[in-house]
Amino acid sequence: MKSVTGFLSILLALSTSSAVAEPMVIYAQVGSTVTLPRKPWVTSTPYVKWYFGELLVMQINAFGRVIKDETTFKDRVFLSDKNSLTIKDIKLEEFKSFRCELESTSPKMTQQFTYSLYTVSVTKLGSPVLAGETIELKCESTNDGKLTVNPVTAEDHGEWTCVVTYQERQAHASTQITVIDFSPVPPQPLYTSNSSPLHLPSAKEGGSGTKDILVTLSLNPKLSWNNNQSKNLDVSAVEKSDLDLSLGINRVTEADRGTYTCILVFNSRTLQKEIHVEVLNLVASPGSEVFLGQQVNLTCSLGHPLTDDLKLKWIRPTFPSKEQKDSSIFPIPEAREGDSGRWRCELWRNNTKLVSKDLYLKIVPVPLDKWLLVTILAAAIVFILLLILTVILIRRHRNRLTPRRRKHKFCRCKE
Repeated sequence: MKSVTGFLSILLALSTSSAVAEPMVIYAQVGSTVTLPRKPWVTSTPYVKWYFGELLVMQINAFGRVIKDETTFKDRVFLSDKNSLTIKDIKLEEFKSFRCELESTSPKMTQQFTYSLYTVSVTKLGSPVLAGETIELKCESTNDGKLTVNPVTAEDHGEWTCVVTYQERQAHASTQITVIDFSPVPPQPLYTSNSSPLHLPSAKEGGSGTKDILVTLSLNPKLSWNNNQSKNLDVSAVEKSDLDLSLGINRVTEADRGTYTCILVFNSRTLQKEIHVEVLNLVASPGSEVFLGQQVNLTCSLGHPLTDDLKLKWIRPTFPSKEQKDSSIFPIPEAREGDSGRWRCELWRNNTKLVSKDLYLKIVPVPLDKWLLVTILAAAIVFILLLILTVILIRRHRNRLTPRRRKHKFCRCKE
């Protein structure tokens, strides 16, 4: 998980000119590890006794034998450098007074030092928060300090530490800030191609790179997806498998173009984001399989005119040196065998390729049966025309050979 550590520093003005008998002030956070430093003394190996009130916590004789309390501080106390007392996982009720007694036999001398423990803590108002909201951190000690983060972003998710500086020492108190934000939104718009898978990230806990899914926070969130064509897109199948509320589309179509809106609602608060999806489509007309010599038009489009910063490139992956003009339509007036193979359309913005789409064009010869049919039909037509022409010529020839008969005139006479 990506964690951001913030610091709130507080300087406590404590008197350092007091007599040695004055208690040494120690600040610490409940649950942390505290070390009570043993003060220098006249001998290096005195008898040392540590008390909590009247309870003997630990004692060390001149031979180094250690006896410690086996009740209240069992397994939580040990000696560190120069017999200083270290307490692990200190409890709230233990922020009282401790006493260290030192005794030596040569010279015979006794001295005691007291320690006053005070708590330093950080409280947070408003966590967990949605990105864009405000959170207030309050560091509580002798002098209180406040820190307001407005607006909160996913980068503010993580551990924040309050640093208290006093008498040339420091105490730290930490707290965890939970920021609910959407997963990093891809550059807008999001470009994909037809038939490709599409993944739209949803809300997560914290900043980018976190693996903690929102629903693990037990906040009973309600999340829904919709676009400009459909409302309440179904994410139940993904949700059941890995608790990821992202939206996935296995095979994108042209109908999936548009603006998608992810709406997150919990604790009567709403967080919303939009992702605009552009789908690049490449089609061949009349189809991806055409006959040799047939005209083919390859069309690459987003479904709307391109803006000035976008351009298309036509590329033959098998002939990478042959880049074609940046036009949405690439015409092939007469398909040849060399046009068969993979064609690629790429969408570019300046020097960055956004998305590409491939299409396999298959050029096939005209089937033999069709050529045979065409030949037969052509031969039949020629034969019929020749037959008609022959009949006409024969009839004309016969008409020329047949002698013409004189025509008789008839009249009606009286006799």
